[in-house]
Amino acid sequence: RIRRDAVMAASGLGPMAASIILSDIREIENSIEHLKKSNEFMVKCPEFSTDKVLQDAVVENKTVIIKKTKEIEKLKKSLVEHARTDTTEQELSNNKAEMQKEEQKSSAKDEKVGLPSKAVSGNQGEESSGGFML
Repeated sequence: RIRRDAVMAASGLGPMAASIILSDIREIENSIEHLKKSNEFMVKCPEFSTDKVLQDAVVENKTVIIKKTKEIEKLKKSLVEHARTDTTEQELSNNKAEMQKEEQKSSAKDEKVGLPSKAVSGNQGEESSGGFML
């Protein structure tokens, strides 16, 4: 089963989301490997061809493997989405900070040469095809 922490992490509710999701993926992958080994063992048993219990166990394990594989796919998808969200938010934050720095530099240069502030009313500061109109 997927831990509740992983569900919370996948929805962005924890600072250690990626590590929790990766841990759960490894745990599920390990479980799948054990199920596969069990199936290999049961299929190699001499009585497998006549033992309905062994045959049913192999079928059940295959069903569980499919479900667990789907769980891994969902976790990986949430991990990618979480990474994209974190990256996008970080990029937006960085871009905003860079724009603010540029705005401050531009305002400082304008003040040095005696240009009016962009906050003055009228058409000043409106964007045109060639830049800002003053």
